[in-house]
Amino acid sequence: MNVNDLFFALCRFEICGTELPDGIGELTDCDTTELFKLSRHHDSAHLVSDALFKNGLIFKRNACFEEFKKVQMKAIYRYERIAYELERTSCAFETAEIPFILLKGSYLRRFYPEPWMRTSSDIDILVHEGDLDKAYNILEKSLCCKFYERGSHDIAFVSESGLLIELHFDLIESARYPTAVKVLERAWDFAVLKDGFGYRYELKDEMFFFYHIAHMVKHFENGGCGVRSFIDLWILEHSVEHCDSKRDELLKKGGLYKFAEAARSLAEVWLSCKEPNELDLLLQSYILKGGTFGVTENGVVVKQVKQGSRSKYILSRLFPAMSIMKKQYPELERHPWLAPLVYLKRALGVFTKDTRQRAKRQLYVSASVSREQAEQTAALLNMLGL
Repeated sequence: MNVNDLFFALCRFEICGTELPDGIGELTDCDTTELFKLSRHHDSAHLVSDALFKNGLIFKRNACFEEFKKVQMKAIYRYERIAYELERTSCAFETAEIPFILLKGSYLRRFYPEPWMRTSSDIDILVHEGDLDKAYNILEKSLCCKFYERGSHDIAFVSESGLLIELHFDLIESARYPTAVKVLERAWDFAVLKDGFGYRYELKDEMFFFYHIAHMVKHFENGGCGVRSFIDLWILEHSVEHCDSKRDELLKKGGLYKFAEAARSLAEVWLSCKEPNELDLLLQSYILKGGTFGVTENGVVVKQVKQGSRSKYILSRLFPAMSIMKKQYPELERHPWLAPLVYLKRALGVFTKDTRQRAKRQLYVSASVSREQAEQTAALLNMLGL
């Protein structure tokens, strides 16, 4: 059994309760090293660790024994920290009478076999844009969180315990996904008050599912969306009560139906042992390379293909559309004449060490994209409806 097959067999055991195939035997140092590298790349090493220990497949003499043990303990500790901050933040928003919705892992982990199995690196909360200043003050003054950065659709804070809290006022960048945003901008129309709360809402299943797919697309186009997103998808398909027709109606309205069908299919290949088709294999290759948050190579190739040429891609990186700039720099809404200065401010950011290195890497990858690679990527995007 190769490392990919073993990885998915262990994930199936952990998430689906599927027994491991016979004949795996004791793993070699090479096996555990490759398995740890792959599973950590997709933020699933804690799942693999638990499955290995439960099945007696790893011993102290194995390479990565301690690494697997540590990553599982870290996942459990991270869950406890998130649970504490969620309780603290929810109580503060309730007291301040701010309607809010918990997103992503904060909602999903209840459907996993055990909640610590669904890891997160942050807490994502949606509020009305009109409540943004009030929510900002609650996080900064009442909860002693420190402002970290403002993005195009959220404001990030760091809690006293060092956990990232992202305060969303929009679910996705409208300029990059104009069709999907027509659905997502109606998110609050699909919000229902959670039992026992006065201001905590939850998205109806079809809207949460649509948002999950839209978020997968965002990461996919940035270089990859990772195996964890497909585990989430399988959980949503198999462990959450839902209506397929309602989900599909939103997906078709938002232009994400073809991608969702491909993602559903690959989730079934990985977690339900479905026989893969050609698209499954192409998508699998792209996803396994990208990891949880993607790789530069994947992201640059996708964006360059979508722009139509290398020169257009470079120009789009230097001068993003005004609609994107307005999200990142809200002052442009009131004072559009500031645009030249804001573009200059953004350009000067290239001179920071991290940004300079990232830009250099992107330009290098852009220059090295072959015609064959571009054609293959264009074909994949077409098959996915992107």
